[in-house]
Amino acid sequence: MNNDIKRTLQAAVLRLLRPLVRLLLHHSVPYETFADLARWVYVDVAEKDFALKDKKQTTSRISVITGLNRKEVARLQAMDVADNTGAIASFNRAEKVVTAWRHEYPSDEQDGLAAPLPLEGERSFSSLVKRYSGDMPVRAVLDELLRVGVVRKIENDEVMLVSESTLVPDSDDRQGVITLFGENSTDFLSTISHNVLAADEDKLLQRRAWSDNLPIESLEILKAMAREKGQEVIKEFISQYSKHDRDITPSIGGTGRAKAVFGVYYYEEVIEPGMAQPATSEKSNK
Repeated sequence: MNNDIKRTLQAAVLRLLRPLVRLLLHHSVPYETFADLARWVYVDVAEKDFALKDKKQTTSRISVITGLNRKEVARLQAMDVADNTGAIASFNRAEKVVTAWRHEYPSDEQDGLAAPLPLEGERSFSSLVKRYSGDMPVRAVLDELLRVGVVRKIENDEVMLVSESTLVPDSDDRQGVITLFGENSTDFLSTISHNVLAADEDKLLQRRAWSDNLPIESLEILKAMAREKGQEVIKEFISQYSKHDRDITPSIGGTGRAKAVFGVYYYEEVIEPGMAQPATSEKSNK
């Protein structure tokens, strides 16, 4: 790697680490804990992604690739690290129940939502959970969807889908929000990392629109537009992938198993609180 590329990469890493470090410090995670996690990831990626073809990765080679000594590599390989795979799987299965609900029982009155369902029976919320949530208990799925406001109970012991949004934990569920932080950030950074290395014809979608000279008063307008337009395109993508997801549409053939993610985000930041500035007239610019 030439020096210009290395310096550019280091500068990029410094920028992407800033929000992560802010989150870690907010939750009182000290530097040594972060450093240990970073070293563990270096070893894990070197072991899994940088092995020579048809050869088992060795401690010595991992040491050479990462710059860590062999004793440290062995220590990190034996380290017990946190794993939230189960939490992510539970969240994804609850999301799949909602997607299947929209797909199988669309509402005749509200586009993007779904028809109310009884809790029990052949055509019911319970039957959806049993088919699409793996081994998650029906009560656990219902309680979670009620808690985050995606569904509500109505008369005759029925439940109704009341939100067009994908399943997102509320602010009180700090653990759930942080779990999604890791999952969504991984998808986004993996896209960018792929595009840095991929040939033009293999690059994935990566687009953004931005401005850094806006009046603060315009942010509410832009935020509302982002929510509305973002929700529209997410709904369209959900509708399309439901037709190809084998869990929801079992008749789909094809080979292998793949994952596809389409994400939308909006970010805002006040750079200078400042004083109101008068609009510059066209005449004064001449």
